[in-house]
Amino acid sequence: MTKTFNLAHGVTISTCRGFLANLTALGIEAPAELTNILASWDDLRNFTNAPDTTAEEIKAHAAAGTLTEKKLADLAKRGADEAARRQYVSQLTGNEVAIASRFHNALAEGAADTILDQLRPVVEKAAEGIAQAKSVINGDEDPTTFLDRADAETLKVWQGLPTHTGRLDQCELLVAEFTPQGKFPLIESAAGAGFINTFGLFFVPVETGKLYEASTFRVVHGLGPRGSRWFRAGVPITLNTVAEARERLRSYLEQSWDAAITPGRSGRMSETEGFVPDVHVNPYKVADEG
Repeated sequence: MTKTFNLAHGVTISTCRGFLANLTALGIEAPAELTNILASWDDLRNFTNAPDTTAEEIKAHAAAGTLTEKKLADLAKRGADEAARRQYVSQLTGNEVAIASRFHNALAEGAADTILDQLRPVVEKAAEGIAQAKSVINGDEDPTTFLDRADAETLKVWQGLPTHTGRLDQCELLVAEFTPQGKFPLIESAAGAGFINTFGLFFVPVETGKLYEASTFRVVHGLGPRGSRWFRAGVPITLNTVAEARERLRSYLEQSWDAAITPGRSGRMSETEGFVPDVHVNPYKVADEG
């Protein structure tokens, strides 16, 4: 059974549409389960907001002097039935959060990984461009010195660097919606995790060490695109699945918990055994199978 995560406060249908618009901007096709939810919402709203043509027909007959008692009774019956149906459906459209929650659940049930699968080639292409740039550009060299010694090919690579770093910034903003601070969180927050870094969760290989040690790359001002953390990252740039990002966080929490505990520093005194140290069980450690 898929774990349920709480929708961020204030998320509406417009938020969901904005998320899909960001997909389109990156050339990503929205999964059908997401577009179907919003299409169904539109159908509900259109049904509820449909004009009352029966009322207009009654008015037209009245103005023309052709409104008989039988015609009025027939039209009134039809109009009342239509109004009741619109009223019934309007109760369903009055709760946007319920529809947005279905959108969120669809992401959790697989749509998010479908998006990440499509996004991964975009990330890989940008990462390749940055790797090429790093092979010919000194990240710490004074800009003037760099431009003086750069040949035409190096300058071409330099000019393409902002495109690659900018594209990765776009990808990060999109994926950030899946973190505990995002609008559609798919990773459970935990005490001790602090502000969870999207880069460290999703763009660093799972086998890399502790989460924050692997994600402390910051922008260095004055170096232009060479100051981007994408350029300065000391680890390969990748794009994890949702499950891999969860494992990144669990691994970090496990290591942080171990680092905070010093065996033997607390315990109890026993008349027969002397000092008996407390046994600490790491709550984030995965139990050994078998």
